[in-house]
Amino acid sequence: MDRWQSPQKTYSLETLGPVEFDCASRQMRRPWSDVTVRGQYTTRSYGDESFDRYAPSRFKPVADTGFERPLLDWACHLDLPQERLVNVARTASNDLIQVDVASIKRSGAMTSFWTRHDYPEIDVDPAYHAPYDSKRQHVQVNCSAEKYRILFGYDFTPDEAVTDAMPENTSADEPLDAADDYARAIKTIACGKPLNAETFSGIGGNTIRPKTPLSTAPVEAASAIPPEVLAEVQKLQAVLPVPNVARGAKLTMIGKGAKASNTNPPVVHLIQPKKDGRTHIHSIYRQNVTMDHEMAGLVELSSKLTIGAPGATSTFITTALTLDAPAWRPNTEIVFSSESSGTGAPLKFKTTCTIGEPLAANAIHPALAGRAWALKCNHSSQGASEGYYVEELGYFLTMRTVSKEFSVTDYSIQSLSVER
Repeated sequence: MDRWQSPQKTYSLETLGPVEFDCASRQMRRPWSDVTVRGQYTTRSYGDESFDRYAPSRFKPVADTGFERPLLDWACHLDLPQERLVNVARTASNDLIQVDVASIKRSGAMTSFWTRHDYPEIDVDPAYHAPYDSKRQHVQVNCSAEKYRILFGYDFTPDEAVTDAMPENTSADEPLDAADDYARAIKTIACGKPLNAETFSGIGGNTIRPKTPLSTAPVEAASAIPPEVLAEVQKLQAVLPVPNVARGAKLTMIGKGAKASNTNPPVVHLIQPKKDGRTHIHSIYRQNVTMDHEMAGLVELSSKLTIGAPGATSTFITTALTLDAPAWRPNTEIVFSSESSGTGAPLKFKTTCTIGEPLAANAIHPALAGRAWALKCNHSSQGASEGYYVEELGYFLTMRTVSKEFSVTDYSIQSLSVER
């Protein structure tokens, strides 16, 4: 799990996805990673090559140091039987239903095994345009109850690359309906006479069929901020202090948790205030992980997450905003609710910030000029933050976060330079 601090919020980033191993060449690959931010699913990254749209991943050699080598050693020493696929049925749409007879396990009335659907043509998953020509599913059959359940499954390309998955334990029990080709086929295997895994041939025929490749031309996504959001932002910009803004700044921050060992790597923020009241922030969390924010005071208008290759980006746009900003003075509350769209369900936030007393900005760091305002903000989904709104940068400098996930984190300025 990765975690970072943005100008506005404390983010927790978690990635989850399968890993494939090539034991003979001691290589591994991650076909995709589902990315969640603050506990909400946001996007899918395919092999650090593309967001939201399928891209093939490559096997890479495993380094001798780090966690990958023990993981590869563990996986390659698993005592797994060699897959033996057998055709057991053909549907009216020319799908082949196959069973891996080497995977059959029986325990009382329950029988479990792997099945494979071989489709006549390559198709694409509409959510990610991920190609597949077959699907493997792990099925559990209860012969006494006349029911079965798909425990989990994966989509595959013709060259056996995994492109999508069905999460574990998301399906319900289904009846062993004789009118259903799949149910009828698995019932014969699970509840019929015992079979010889070495000699059973099913209906015969090849289990792998050639298919015509698909085009993989990319599709561009829209990224315009709605005019009604920009109109709502004017309420905040109308009350914000209007100083002589700096041309830019480079800020390096370090976060430290409650435990001495919980120190985060330095994060570099390149801050560029604009004459129209917006501020662009380019945040560098690691060499291959960056995020760009377009801010209007305290409100994030858009952000772009980049992981790995330059083309592997995911953009989030604020598509709805309501804001109450009566004035900018001590003890005044600024309240706004926003909704951002990327992929999956929209991300919804509500923030309440209380303005404190102004102070000389150089009291925070000698490189700063003008004034800064103390701020305390409560965020509906991820806790609270404290810091200063720095007038000449148009930037909320976060000095403490109280996260629902990670407790208290204090931030310090490692270095700061300002160009005027």
